[in-house]
Amino acid sequence: MRGKASGAASETALAERIASELRAAARFHARNGNGAVAEALHGGAHRHAREAALLWQRALSALKAPA
Repeated sequence: MRGKASGAASETALAERIASELRAAARFHARNGNGAVAEALHGGAHRHAREAALLWQRALSALKAPA
């Protein structure tokens, strides 16, 4: 089970990193007057953040499951 938890943890980190990069890109486009692009990127960031939260829950569940 720990292997699955480790995989989920790295997937979680990747999803968090993607969300962070999308938020940074959204801020850049918002500052430069590209509101529609900023909104689309912001929505993508929210989706990745939700995915990260779900993956984190799976990782915790895998750690708590009996071997």
